[in-house]
Amino acid sequence: MMSNTVIIIVIIITIIVLIKIPHYLRSPAIFDLNDVNDGDLVFFKWHTVDWLHELISTFTHVGIVVTVHNRKYILETHHEGDTSMLGFNDGGVHLYDMNERIHKYEGYNWICKLKTPLTKTQKHVLYKHLPNYFHIPFTTDYKKHFINHCLLGSSSHSKDMFCSQFVCHVLQDIGLIDKNTNIDCMTPDMVHLYTGIYQLPSLVIKKNDSIYTQ
Repeated sequence: MMSNTVIIIVIIITIIVLIKIPHYLRSPAIFDLNDVNDGDLVFFKWHTVDWLHELISTFTHVGIVVTVHNRKYILETHHEGDTSMLGFNDGGVHLYDMNERIHKYEGYNWICKLKTPLTKTQKHVLYKHLPNYFHIPFTTDYKKHFINHCLLGSSSHSKDMFCSQFVCHVLQDIGLIDKNTNIDCMTPDMVHLYTGIYQLPSLVIKKNDSIYTQ
């Protein structure tokens, strides 16, 4: 027979799983992908995720939109092999064509727009810092980082970054998040839930080789 503690833990985990994903999957918002702008977020969720991802965040990955030569890209950092469907196997910071990235991703995607669009000055700062981002290494063991640093409180001096931490770093450079804010434990959910600068995410529906949102 299970102890009361185990039963309580199981109930809590079940509630978390039940209330998180449906909220976003049922979102009735209609969104035009052509209206995506610099600073907007693109969330990802793979079909199967590990227990830690399931507990700490609705989404498994996040990137930020950047326009280069009138073409929209997703600026993101990820583990090696995560974008093999695009022909890239190396990890770290990359720029991917937004429509191709979303279309070829086999999981779910959401668009999360800024409440207030970036100013010309903020865009200039973003483009100025862009070359420096590609030198930031990816955190290959996010579980170890999150458990030791975020849950157990051990200090972390690593320059590596995982996806949501990297996006928050970009937002700090732009001036949308205070430089004194601790971003070391920011999950994808936290980027829009706790910063207060984003609208609710809109689910992207991929159908008949076209992309639109619901």
